[in-house]
Amino acid sequence: MKHTMKTTVAPDCQAQRQEARIDFDPTNFEGMCRIMDEYGGSKLPFWGTNENGEDVWFSVFHDRITVKTHQHNGWVRINTYWRDGTCEESFDGKW
Repeated sequence: MKHTMKTTVAPDCQAQRQEARIDFDPTNFEGMCRIMDEYGGSKLPFWGTNENGEDVWFSVFHDRITVKTHQHNGWVRINTYWRDGTCEESFDGKW
């Protein structure tokens, strides 16, 4: 499944005064690893919208990226992309 998120990020709400942009494409393994390397120590999730206009929150760790999508159909989908290339999908109920 491909979904590229063009996301406005604020990794540290106290210190971050400007908006940044991250293009996240889970089919681009090298790009995902770069995001993990650069933002893996973030204490807060990033937020934005995906190409479908759905709200997304994603947490970046050194070994994975977890994406929580509030889908238009009311379901909350969670995708986890691991540094080793594996991925998981689950649902966290309705919002």
